[in-house]
Amino acid sequence: MKKIFLFLTISLFSIPAMYAVVTWDGTSSEMWTQGTGTEADPYLIETPANLAYLSAQVTAGETYAGICFQQTEDFDLQSKTWTPIGTSTYKFAGIYNGANKYVSNIKTSQYGLFGITENTKIMNLVFQGTFSGASTSAPLIGEAYGSTEILNCHNFATI
Repeated sequence: MKKIFLFLTISLFSIPAMYAVVTWDGTSSEMWTQGTGTEADPYLIETPANLAYLSAQVTAGETYAGICFQQTEDFDLQSKTWTPIGTSTYKFAGIYNGANKYVSNIKTSQYGLFGITENTKIMNLVFQGTFSGASTSAPLIGEAYGSTEILNCHNFATI
């Protein structure tokens, strides 16, 4: 009986760790440290700050054409103002695999998590919580050009 009680107690304390959500402070931006950007070894986006770094790099001119990224955790952007990934000058052209993780509580003045994309692939990404933006905004992509593919992405966010 003591073993069963101990097992149940340990199990209850491990459940929150299995469903950890990484939150964003709205300001930090840090480079990813894992992966090489290939399909077999994508850059790992482990925190919202890594995602903010991706946004900043694309805004600065790096489109990441053909480079692979994979999200490793659920992210809560906490309704802090988000700068979309990709601009009219520098469109995001990489491959983003959300790995069935979610992004929640996005607030943007224009577009969505991704701003403007071209010849990109975005897959396995889930939105939940809330999304707020301009009347023409959407949670995933503002504008898509070329052969942009969106695969297995879902929106459960209140818009």
